[in-house]
Amino acid sequence: MAWYSTHPPLPSQLAALERLAGRPVHVEQDREMFADAADIARRYRASGATDLVVVAPLAVLEVLCRQGIKPLWAEMSSCGVRDAEVTEPARRGRPVRHFVFRRFLRLERIEKVFSEPEFGVAIRPGGSDR
Repeated sequence: MAWYSTHPPLPSQLAALERLAGRPVHVEQDREMFADAADIARRYRASGATDLVVVAPLAVLEVLCRQGIKPLWAEMSSCGVRDAEVTEPARRGRPVRHFVFRRFLRLERIEKVFSEPEFGVAIRPGGSDR
């Protein structure tokens, strides 16, 4: 299993991977920054891993899917401090006064990414936007 993230997998994420596989899973983490989706695809194929988890924007996951790679995505949720598995600074590069608390929810196989429509100014018949 290839794990593409700067953060190591959480114990709850490893347990979910093992439930999914039905056996113990060996995870190889790749912490290196990637240039684009093609870089991830190249590194994943060269790794010989049979599956991968990618922490990346949806646009990157979309390109991977179009290349025939169906990555796993670790869904996280904001939560209170008591339920937190991960604590991160709310703002990077500035003095930290606030933190974000997250917990792992589930693994999902990404097979296709649908773009959400962006609604702007409606153009009415006749070319008017009012």
